[in-house]
Amino acid sequence: MFNNEQVACFFNFFDGKHSYSQIRSVQRNLTGLSIYPNPAINEKITLKFNSDVEEDVEISITNNLGQSIYSEIFKTTKGANEHLVWVHQFANGFYILQVKSEKLGVVNQKVEF
Repeated sequence: MFNNEQVACFFNFFDGKHSYSQIRSVQRNLTGLSIYPNPAINEKITLKFNSDVEEDVEISITNNLGQSIYSEIFKTTKGANEHLVWVHQFANGFYILQVKSEKLGVVNQKVEF
Protein backbone atom coordinates (compact mmCIF):
# COMPACT_ATOMS: atom_id res chain seq x y z
CA MET A 1 0.00 0.00 0.00
CA PHE A 2 2.83 2.42 0.75
CA ASN A 3 5.52 0.99 -1.50
CA ASN A 4 6.84 2.37 -4.75
CA GLU A 5 4.46 1.63 -7.59
CA GLN A 6 4.51 2.04 -11.33
CA VAL A 7 1.52 3.66 -12.98
CA ALA A 8 0.38 4.76 -16.42
CA CYS A 9 -2.62 6.98 -17.14
CA PHE A 10 -5.15 6.36 -19.89
CA PHE A 11 -6.47 9.48 -21.62
CA ASN A 12 -9.72 9.43 -23.61
CA PHE A 13 -10.20 12.58 -25.68
CA PHE A 14 -13.51 14.06 -26.89
CA ASP A 15 -12.62 13.43 -30.51
CA GLY A 16 -12.57 9.67 -29.89
CA LYS A 17 -8.78 9.37 -29.78
CA HIS A 18 -6.98 8.00 -26.78
CA SER A 19 -3.45 7.54 -25.51
CA TYR A 20 -1.43 6.26 -22.57
CA SER A 21 1.13 8.22 -20.61
CA GLN A 22 4.62 6.93 -20.04
CA ILE A 23 5.01 4.55 -17.11
CA ARG A 24 6.15 6.48 -14.08
CA SER A 25 7.35 5.35 -10.69
CA VAL A 26 5.33 6.74 -7.78
CA GLN A 27 7.20 6.94 -4.50
CA ARG A 28 5.26 6.66 -1.28
CA ASN A 29 6.89 8.58 1.55
CA LEU A 30 4.71 7.49 4.45
CA THR A 31 5.11 3.99 5.83
CA GLY A 32 3.60 1.95 8.60
CA LEU A 33 0.47 4.06 9.09
CA SER A 34 -1.53 2.88 12.07
CA ILE A 35 -4.65 4.49 13.47
CA TYR A 36 -5.61 3.42 16.99
CA PRO A 37 -7.62 2.72 18.96
CA ASN A 38 -10.36 1.89 16.50
CA PRO A 39 -13.05 2.18 17.76
CA ALA A 40 -11.87 5.32 19.51
CA ILE A 41 -11.82 5.42 23.30
CA ASN A 42 -10.69 8.13 25.70
CA GLU A 43 -11.92 10.80 23.26
CA LYS A 44 -8.96 10.58 20.89
CA ILE A 45 -7.32 8.54 18.15
CA THR A 46 -3.62 8.36 17.42
CA LEU A 47 -1.98 8.31 13.99
CA LYS A 48 1.47 6.76 14.00
CA PHE A 49 3.72 6.50 10.94
CA ASN A 50 7.19 7.01 9.52
CA SER A 51 7.96 9.59 6.87
CA ASP A 52 11.09 10.00 4.79
CA VAL A 53 10.40 13.72 4.19
CA GLU A 54 9.18 16.78 6.08
CA GLU A 55 5.90 17.91 4.54
CA ASP A 56 2.42 19.20 5.30
CA VAL A 57 -0.18 16.50 5.83
CA GLU A 58 -3.93 17.12 5.87
CA ILE A 59 -6.18 15.02 8.06
CA SER A 60 -9.91 15.17 7.44
CA ILE A 61 -12.89 13.27 8.81
CA THR A 62 -16.06 12.73 6.79
CA ASN A 63 -19.40 11.49 8.14
CA ASN A 64 -21.64 8.89 6.48
CA LEU A 65 -23.41 11.68 4.54
CA GLY A 66 -20.14 12.69 2.89
CA GLN A 67 -19.91 15.91 4.90
CA SER A 68 -16.49 17.04 6.10
CA ILE A 69 -16.72 17.45 9.88
CA TYR A 70 -13.04 17.93 10.71
CA SER A 71 -9.92 19.14 8.91
CA GLU A 72 -6.42 19.86 10.14
CA ILE A 73 -2.99 20.37 8.59
CA PHE A 74 0.23 19.51 10.38
CA LYS A 75 3.88 19.18 9.40
CA THR A 76 5.54 15.79 9.54
CA THR A 77 9.10 15.30 10.64
CA LYS A 78 11.57 12.99 8.97
CA GLY A 79 11.37 9.64 10.76
CA ALA A 80 8.80 8.56 13.36
CA ASN A 81 5.62 10.67 13.70
CA GLU A 82 2.72 10.48 16.11
CA HIS A 83 -0.31 12.76 15.94
CA LEU A 84 -3.42 12.91 18.15
CA VAL A 85 -6.90 13.70 16.82
CA TRP A 86 -9.48 14.60 19.45
CA VAL A 87 -12.88 13.12 18.53
CA HIS A 88 -14.93 13.67 21.71
CA GLN A 89 -17.11 16.28 19.98
CA PHE A 90 -18.46 13.82 17.37
CA ALA A 91 -21.50 11.56 17.74
CA ASN A 92 -20.90 7.82 17.96
CA GLY A 93 -20.82 6.19 14.54
CA PHE A 94 -18.64 5.32 11.56
CA TYR A 95 -16.51 7.89 9.77
CA ILE A 96 -13.85 8.05 7.06
CA LEU A 97 -10.53 9.46 8.20
CA GLN A 98 -8.42 10.70 5.30
CA VAL A 99 -4.68 11.37 5.41
CA LYS A 100 -3.48 13.37 2.41
CA SER A 101 -0.20 14.92 1.32
CA GLU A 102 1.50 15.98 -1.88
CA LYS A 103 4.04 13.17 -1.78
CA LEU A 104 1.89 10.47 -0.13
CA GLY A 105 -1.29 10.91 -2.05
CA VAL A 106 -4.47 9.91 -0.24
CA VAL A 107 -5.11 7.19 2.34
CA ASN A 108 -8.66 6.57 3.58
CA GLN A 109 -9.45 4.56 6.73
CA LYS A 110 -12.83 3.71 8.22
CA VAL A 111 -12.91 4.64 11.92
CA GLU A 112 -15.51 4.34 14.67
CA PHE A 113 -16.09 6.75 17.56
